[in-house]
Amino acid sequence: MAMEYFKGKVKENIELVEGIYSLVVEHEAKINAGQFYMLKHKGQTLLPRPISICEKNDDKLTFLYAVVGTGTKEYVDLKEGDTISLTGPLGNGFDLNKEYGKVALVGGGIGIAPLLELSKQLRSKNRDEKIDLYAGFRDEIYLVNDFKEYVNDIKISTNSGKHGHKGFVTEILNVEEYDTVLCCGPEVMMKAVVEMCKEKNVKVPDIRVSIDFKWWKKTQGSICLRNWQPYITKCRKIKYDYLLSVWYVTLFFFLHILGY
Repeated sequence: MAMEYFKGKVKENIELVEGIYSLVVEHEAKINAGQFYMLKHKGQTLLPRPISICEKNDDKLTFLYAVVGTGTKEYVDLKEGDTISLTGPLGNGFDLNKEYGKVALVGGGIGIAPLLELSKQLRSKNRDEKIDLYAGFRDEIYLVNDFKEYVNDIKISTNSGKHGHKGFVTEILNVEEYDTVLCCGPEVMMKAVVEMCKEKNVKVPDIRVSIDFKWWKKTQGSICLRNWQPYITKCRKIKYDYLLSVWYVTLFFFLHILGY
């Protein structure tokens, strides 16, 4: 069945740092942190772009996107009062019915986006629990100040050393201090976090890691792969809950070759 799109009115579209934009769209919906929408504008590309929900405020949704290809370049020209086609929310999002205890939120680059709404929902559920943010960037930082209301501590790393620790965010993450680790970012970072969780004798029921998935080369929308393919780490054991279907993988493989 074809996806049904609707028009959302743009309330704001601003550049946070070079190449990173915050798009606010008027839309009333019940969402879970970690879910995403499919967005399309002028239709110069065959497929819409999947972009995760950064934040929900009343009847407004905020999306973060990086301008790296034709699809996302279309969004740059959007201004207040314009409309954009979108459908969603899609995906599973994070399961907030579980008790996570002390939580480390680990975000890499644009993967930090869905962690903002997640931090809000976690804090709303438990006002006293420890929630810390670990954010890694290449050079410029963004969005981190928005977390201050919801987390206990914010730790930053940049590859260039311009802000915070010089190096990778995993170098400042001590997983043994937490009951749960929730992540979104580049796959290489996610693999490192999983290995850290496996190596440590963590005395907790499980550590859950959600992974950012680059749908195709020209997409930079930060989709948490937990929507499709969860990693569940139980102390030293990793298992896949389910796999992407073969036809879906094949579809995106050919789209990548064709340049979409």
